[in-house]
Parts: sequence; structure tokens; C-alpha cells
Amino acid sequence: MAEQEGVGEGGRSLGEAMEVAEEIAEAEESGKISPEEARGVVDEEEHRQGESLEETMEVDEVGGEELEFEREEARVSWERSGLEPAEEVVEMEVLTRAGEVQRIRINGGLSLEDQERMRACIQGNVDIFAWSAADMPGIDADVACHRLNLDSRARPIRQKMRAIATKLEAPIREEVQKLLDAGFISEIQYPGWISNVVMVKKGGGKWRMCIDFSLLNKSCPKDCYPLPRIDALVDSAVGFSLMSFLDAFSGYHQIRMHPPDVKDVSFITREGCFSYKMMPFGLKNAGATYQRMMDRIFRDQRGRNLEVYVDDLMVKSKCVDSHLRDLEETFATLRKFKMRLNPLKCVFGASRGKFLGHLLTPAGVEPNPDKVKAILDLESPRNAKEIQRLTGKLAGLSRFLSRSGDRCSSFFKVLRGNQAFEWTAECEEAFQGLKRQLSQAPLLQSPKEGEDLALYLGVGGEAVSSVLVREEGKKQLPVYYVSRILKKAELRYPILEKLAYALVISARKLRPYFQAHSIRVITDHPLRKVLEGVEHSGRLAKWSIELSEFDISFVPRLSIKAQAVADFLADYVTEAEAEEPKPQEAWKMVVDGASGRHSLGGGVVLVSPQGVTIEQAVTFHFPVTNNQAEYEAVIAGLRLAKELEIQDVEAFTDSMVVASQIRGEFETREPTLARYLSKARAIIGGFRSFSIRHVPREESAAADRLAKFGPRGGGTLTELFRPAIEEGELMEVNRRSSWMDPLVTFLTTGELSEEVKDAKSFRHKAAHYLMLEGSLHRKMLSGLLARCVTEEEVPRILEEVHSGECGSHSGGRTLEARVIRQGYFWRTIRRDTAEFARRCRKCQVHAPLQLLPAQRLRSITTPWPFAIWGMDLVGPFPPASGQRRFLLVMIDYFSKWLEIKPLAKVTSQVIRNFVWGEIICRHGLPQAIVTDNGPQFASEEFISFCTQLGIDLRFASVHHPRSNGQVEAANKVIVNLLKKKVENLKGSWVEQLPSVLWALRTTPNTATGETPFKLSHGCEAVLPVEFEVRSPRIAAAAEGSEAWRLENEEGLRLSLDMVEELRDVAAIRQEEIKRRMARYFDKHIRVKQFTEGDLVLKKVDAAGRSAAVGKLNPSWEGPYIVEKALVNGGYYLQDAEGRTLSHTWNGDDLKRFYP
Repeated sequence: MAEQEGVGEGGRSLGEAMEVAEEIAEAEESGKISPEEARGVVDEEEHRQGESLEETMEVDEVGGEELEFEREEARVSWERSGLEPAEEVVEMEVLTRAGEVQRIRINGGLSLEDQERMRACIQGNVDIFAWSAADMPGIDADVACHRLNLDSRARPIRQKMRAIATKLEAPIREEVQKLLDAGFISEIQYPGWISNVVMVKKGGGKWRMCIDFSLLNKSCPKDCYPLPRIDALVDSAVGFSLMSFLDAFSGYHQIRMHPPDVKDVSFITREGCFSYKMMPFGLKNAGATYQRMMDRIFRDQRGRNLEVYVDDLMVKSKCVDSHLRDLEETFATLRKFKMRLNPLKCVFGASRGKFLGHLLTPAGVEPNPDKVKAILDLESPRNAKEIQRLTGKLAGLSRFLSRSGDRCSSFFKVLRGNQAFEWTAECEEAFQGLKRQLSQAPLLQSPKEGEDLALYLGVGGEAVSSVLVREEGKKQLPVYYVSRILKKAELRYPILEKLAYALVISARKLRPYFQAHSIRVITDHPLRKVLEGVEHSGRLAKWSIELSEFDISFVPRLSIKAQAVADFLADYVTEAEAEEPKPQEAWKMVVDGASGRHSLGGGVVLVSPQGVTIEQAVTFHFPVTNNQAEYEAVIAGLRLAKELEIQDVEAFTDSMVVASQIRGEFETREPTLARYLSKARAIIGGFRSFSIRHVPREESAAADRLAKFGPRGGGTLTELFRPAIEEGELMEVNRRSSWMDPLVTFLTTGELSEEVKDAKSFRHKAAHYLMLEGSLHRKMLSGLLARCVTEEEVPRILEEVHSGECGSHSGGRTLEARVIRQGYFWRTIRRDTAEFARRCRKCQVHAPLQLLPAQRLRSITTPWPFAIWGMDLVGPFPPASGQRRFLLVMIDYFSKWLEIKPLAKVTSQVIRNFVWGEIICRHGLPQAIVTDNGPQFASEEFISFCTQLGIDLRFASVHHPRSNGQVEAANKVIVNLLKKKVENLKGSWVEQLPSVLWALRTTPNTATGETPFKLSHGCEAVLPVEFEVRSPRIAAAAEGSEAWRLENEEGLRLSLDMVEELRDVAAIRQEEIKRRMARYFDKHIRVKQFTEGDLVLKKVDAAGRSAAVGKLNPSWEGPYIVEKALVNGGYYLQDAEGRTLSHTWNGDDLKRFYP
């Protein structure tokens, strides 16, 4: 048996049940979602809240198979009456395409002319109505198709046919035949899952056949597509003069099943096994599939002139002409997607009607009369099950019920624990009160866009409630009632915390209203101060942050302009107020101070004229005498009253000395007490009225408990670290305006300054701040309170935290975290900390080296062989003959032909002679030579030599070997091959150079696909191995015939003629490989671009590092000024004195400098 609150540990209160179950109950009752879908929502809620929602939904639960199908019967009943207009209708004739006369229903309140226009509109679109199942073409599968998405691990369950009463066989046979004739099902020989039939009795003695898919549904994952919020649809539908209620013909059966799933939606009867070709009722995600389809179909109309909830549609308009246009648009959409309507359940042109469990009128929203009548006709419950059914029926009406939590709380007392059921007089009184309230249910309004709404809060004995209202002129019209029964811990909240909790509950339940409108909370209690105060508990801090996203303001209650609101508030006086009304307007303040070995603190108890109690414990972290402790408690109480904006105070203390001194009856001779007296009187001067008198200790017991036991005695805790008389005096000084000024003004006076443009956004931001001892503080989500500082204080804080004695030169994000942990905050803290860390000179010059390239890969393209050469020096090697220790290497960028020369000395003259003799005289004058910045290459002698011959001498950027990558790659291959050839004879490397050179010239290159020899000479070189093991061409040459000689010469000439094509193919291949390499390379770049005048740092030259400093040497040096930017990613730099550096620097070796 389902149970209510108090039955089990997981019991949920009625308020929660109504909040969560309202839409589920309505949707399930209306048949828009299946019972399994409802259970899925329930399960999701149980997982989120950890409590059982089913225990309070209270829908009719009989148990076993009948449960699911009583709900199905309820759905059918709803379909029969849920879209009925609440006014007289007339039936008018239309002629179908088959020539048959049929009837449709139109609002009888329309004029005869408008009725005829409406009929003509329907006649023109008569094809979108289905008068029988044969008229339904079915929706295309690409528009909507239901998939089961069965769990692959689930094994099909094929149920055996259950025993069925003989009297039910004929109804089952008839229903199966109807489904077969309509084409909704077909006979199946090899089904997957098999479900059983359950018959549910309808009104009039007839039977309805339903399929129990419960086992199948358990293996289907939940489709999380959201159903629309019923409240939102109802609000959107209010205020229209004409409404047409449309209903799809066998809506679910218009959607096809996914063909592979057809075998799994099978059922068994005595006639055989049958499977659904169209989507049946009772499947877990059928409602989500249907809603997804409707949202797609009516995407351009939803909210504008149409509202849709699963298969229920409502077309809404302001006048007859626009309504006819809206109907034509809707009919065209239905026709486009092949959807058909049921004319027997459609009503056109109504001004009032039932929609989704509500009665819509042009003036507002009323409860569904059928639902109200169902409760009014109920007899007093006779057992726990009937109470659960009662609360389930109330769930769909909670929006209209004022104080529903308080009214129904007595029901749960009956169900609490395992006690025997007893319907008490209190329960009967509450039950009859609910009936009276429902019989006079108010007309609810729908808010208009952009208008402010008012919220009244109420705290009862066992529940909190609220009513949301809108104002129209001098009228206050209710929009929504919210109520929630308090749990055990919540019952112990102080009154002000209960009020704050009522606001939080209202914000959660009415979140769409809070997001779309500014909310004015009407209350005489200091609720704003309680939520913004620093001394509040953790839950108040959490609530304050939760509410900060909304535009909420607090205003005092003046006059009540609506009877519904007056009735709501009349029932909500606090318990203390109900016992004895307080005519006085002054707040009572009871204080006490304690100075002992085990207790050093004070206690403050404030009691409002309505009986609301606020308790505060004060702890002193400094030594005080008894009288000083009493004064500290008085001053703490006065400050608390001032913060709560209390004007009239009656103070009570058990210290005769303090009371008499403040009243001026005793002379104050002790200097310290004189200073305390002066401080207290200064604060007292800010009240409208103030009085203080001495009372016996037993009358200040609550304050005494707080003083001795601190927060353990109840209330909130305030810690004082210095006496009140030692606090600095506030002085007015001239200063610049600060970002804090609007916040300080708002938090101290509650007024918005002129510079505030967006009040809603500003109030949301202000919720994260509070005033503490005259200073603005930011409430951080970590629980810290950070003092807000001015722009003038920021540089000093950043300097000290970043690079002071305890500074760690941390990055921007870490610096921000450290500043906040130190207790500081300002509006641009993230930007300023990042900027400060970025501009720190020490952080910049010691920053890690950047390894990612800064530019896209640029390949050197050569037009013909021997046009561009790369040149480099390799060494030193072990000394060889003639003291040769270096190797001069040149490589042709096109053919990869290598020229090598060992050298003892590397001079410009030697370099020039090598280029002249080995390059120019052998291979012709090159177009360009690419080399590094070695002094031999950059000498005036060699530069002049190249200039005279017209050779473009290109220098690679400093420390950037990739600029001359061809020769660098060749160097690696040469050195590696030499290592393998010389082995232990290191000095013989010179003798091995010819064989190394020969090997590299005759080895195919990956980039060209050919050997350098063939690209240079047009044919392959003859290798020594060809003489040892004769190759075909050597064998042919050995014969030495004249014919072979002539043929060979002809072949060589042909090879030379074709060498150009060979080189073209090699060039294309090279270009493709270069592009492939560039694509890979460019994936890992970090683009850095500098322009003339930029300040940069360059990598410190490894040769220039100080050996004494070692690892402590900076990684970067500078700053330098970019003098000129080259197109290849190189830059000319100037030092601080304006001198240009001799070589270019690549962007990879530079980084921007921030002064």
C-alpha cells in the first residue's frame, strides 16, 4: 500500500507531492503519457530527491494488473470530456469527400454569420478530418517513427496467455477485429516479446482491451524529451477571445512503429499472436515520441497562435477573422504532414473551454469543474487508501488552493507511524474546509510580459505558503498559490528563516515567473537584512545565493487590494501573534553579558511586535570585566537592531549599573565605562525611540543562555576581536568615485543610484555583497568573506602577493586565487591579476622556452637543378691528415646532389674557392645560396664575391637551423654514415668521404623518388657490384658489338631528351611531400606575429650564458624593438640604444614583452 508522510522514512509531504506530482498526475490522468512514463518520471524524481513520490501522488491504485488499466479508463474518460467547451455548442453539417453528411461542433454563442464562416472554413478543409480509421493515411516514418531502443542485454520475455473469463472472449475478439480492419495490427508468427491482454470495464457495461507492456517497458531506456509545462501552456492560452480545441484521431495510432521493433510489441489472445504496426498506448516513451513530433510539426505556430500538449491542440485568436486565418494555417500544416483530426472531439470558436485540466476563460483560469465536483462528491475517507486518493485528486488543483499544506497536514497525522486509522474531528474539519475552499476557488490570472509581480509569504504551524499576484490598477489578482508542509528539521527553523524558506520554495516552484518578471516580496519582516546579513547560518547563505539570480525586492506591506490575498494573509499570523496580539510597535531587545573563566561573550534576543524572535550569540576574543561585557552586549544588540532598520526599541538587561548609566541616573566615573557609555548613546541617537530598564536574571534567561553557551545556546554567532570603544571613527574624506559606491548605497539605504541602468541585473549582483563594520564585503562561494578594495589599493595588493616577501611570482589564475584567499576582492580582479602577472619583468625573462613553432612551414622551391644550394659547416671531427677537422657541405635543393670538402681551416677565401671550383665551374652559376650566420659566410669578402656574380646569398635566422633544413638533414646523414664506416679508426674519416659521397649520390631520395645522379645526368650510375655480378647492361656491353654501341648511344640521347620530364615528375613529387609535411607541421603551431615597433624578448644565446650562474640564468633577454618584419617569419631587431642586430631572428625565438 502506498503511504503518506510519516509512514516510512522516505515519506514525502503533501506540499512536495503537489509540487512534483501536479503535472504528472494531470498528464497521466489525461492519457498524454502512459502509466509507465509516469512511473519513469516518478523514478527520476525519487533518484533526485531520495524520497518516494508515488507515496503521495495518490492516483487510483487498486493493485496488480487492474491498476494500469483503471488509469487507461481514466484517460478515455478524459478524452471524452477534457476538450468540451464550457458553453453551448451547435452542430453543423459538412459534406465529406465521399459525399457523406457529417456533423461538426461550433460555439453557439457566435453570430449566425460567424458560425457559417466557421463552417465554410471547415468544409474547405474537410480532408484533414478522419471519420473512421480508413481515413487515416498515417504519418510518414521520416517525420515520426517510434523506436523501443531495447536494452541489448535484455532477453525477450514471451508471456504465456493468461486465463480469461469466458464472457470476455467475445469483447476481445471484437476489439482485435477492429484493430485488424483499421490496419493498426497484423498477425505475427514469430514474435519477440509477448504481452498479455487485460480488459477494463467502461461505463455502460462495455469493455476496453488494453495491453500490459509493463515487462517490455522495463527494458526500454527513458526518452528524456521534455513534455511542455502545463502551467506555461495554460498561461499562454489565457486572454484570447476565441479558442478551437482540436484532437487527433487515435493520435498514437497515426505514428508507425520502427519496423525492427514491430515483433516486440506483440500480444497474445485465443485468436493468435498479433503485433502493432502503429504505435500503441501503454509504451514507455510513446508520449515523448508524440510530443517530439508535434513540436516539429508546429514549430512555427507554437506560442503564437497554437498550443499543443501531446495530441491535444488549441488554436487561439483575438477575433473571428484572425481565428479563421489561424485555423487555415493549422489545417495546412496538418495536411502537409498527413495528420488527421477526430471531428467528434473538436470544438471550434469557443470563448471558454477545458484545456489540460483547467477551465480557460478570457478573464483568467478556473479549476476544472469536473475535478472540483469529484472532490465535492467524496465522502469522508474511511481508510488510509482513501486519504491517499484524496490527496492525489488535490494535486492537480494545488494552484488554486490557498494554504493547502496547512489544511491537509491533519491527514498525515492519521497516517503517521503504524498506528490504527482514525479519522478525527480535526481531519473532518479540514476536509470540509477544503470542500468549501474549492467551491469558492478564485479566478487566477496570467501575468503579462514585463510587468512586476508581488509575492505574499505566510508561515503556519506546520507549513509555509505563498501567493503570487499581479496588479491591475488598484486591484491585486492572484496568479498562483504555493504551499509546502515542513519536515521535522524545518519545523524547528526560526520564524524569519521559515519566511525565507517560503520565499525559496516559491522561487523553485515558480521559477519561470521569477525569471521573466521582477518580484516584489510584500512583508513587514526584515527579510532582506536576514538574507544579506553576514551572521546568518549556512542554509541562509545558500538560499541567498540561490535567490540572487532573480530580480527580487522587498517592500513593506501597506494595504490589501484583493479579497483572495486578504483571506490568505488572515490565516497567516504567527503562533505568538495568534496567542496574544501585540498592539505596541516597538521591538523588545533583551541583552546579557558574561565574563568568566569558562564563558566570555554576550547574548542578544530581539522580538518583533508580531512575536518574531531573532537570537544572536556574541563571542569576545579580548578580556572584559562584567560591566564591560554588559556594555558590549548592549552595543551588539543596538547594532543588530540598526542593521535590521528597527526604529523603536525597548531594551532589557539584568545589569542595573548599565541600565542606570544609560538612562543618566548613575554617574559614570570609571574612564573605560565612560567610553562605552558614549559609544552606546551615539548609536541610540539613531533610533526614533529607545528605552532601557533593569529586569531580574530569570526574565533574561534566553540572552543569558546565548552569552554563556554561544551558538550552542541557539541563534547565530558573531565574533568580536576588539572592544567596541577601540573601533576607529568614520571620517568623511574627499576621494574619487569607486565601483563600490552604487553597491554601498543600495546595501545601506536600499535605494538604487542614478548610474544603475539595469535594476534587475544590479540586484542580482548586489545579493553577493554585504556591509560589515562599514566596509563592503563580497560573499565568495567558498564561504570566505572578501573585503572589497578601491582601484588605488589594488597595485599594492598585487605587488605584495605576487612578488613580495611571500610572493611566488605565480600566474594570473593562481594570483587571483591567492588574492581572494588573503581576503581581497574588486570588480576586475581576474583581468588585473592576469595583466599584472603578464607584465612582471622577472616572470617574463625567466619564463620557460616556447617549443611550439610560431609560423607555418615555409618550403623553399627551386625552379631547376643546381639553382639553389644549401651550405653549412660540420665539425669539428677527429684530426685527419693535414689537420683537417671540418667538413664543408653543399647540397642542391632540387636534385639533392652533394658536394663535400674536408678543411683544416675555415676562412672566407677557402669558402670562396670551393664555391667557385666545385659549384660554379662544375654545375653552373647558382641562383641563390642559403647558409647560416657563421663569420666565414657573413664576411664582407664572401658577400662581395656573391654579389659580383649575381648570387643571392640568404642567411638563416639565428639559432633557427630549420631555415636551412636541407643541408642540416644532409649533415645528419653524412655524419651517421661516416660513423659506420670509420668505426674505431676515427682519423680515417677523410679517406671515407668519396665512398660516402658516392653512396649518397646514387641512393634514391624519398622526396624525389630518384637518385641525385639520375636527376643530374639522365641515367643511373654504374655501380661496382654490376661488374662482380653482371647486370644486364654490363653483360650487353661486354659483347662490344657495333650495333649495341649505336643502340646504347641512341638510348643515352633519348634519356637526356626525357630528363626534363623526369625532373618535372620529381618536382611534382617533392611539392606533394612538402604539402603533406606542412599540413602535419601546421597542426602544432602557436602563431606569433610581430609588427614594427613591438617590444620583444629573444632567447638567450647558449654561448652567452654565464657558467657561474648555471641554471639560474634567465631564459630570455631584452627587451628589443622590432625594426623590420620579413615575409618568411624573420625579424630585424634593435637594442635599447637603437643599434640594429647584425642578423635576423625567427619568430620561434622571440616572445612579446609587456612593460
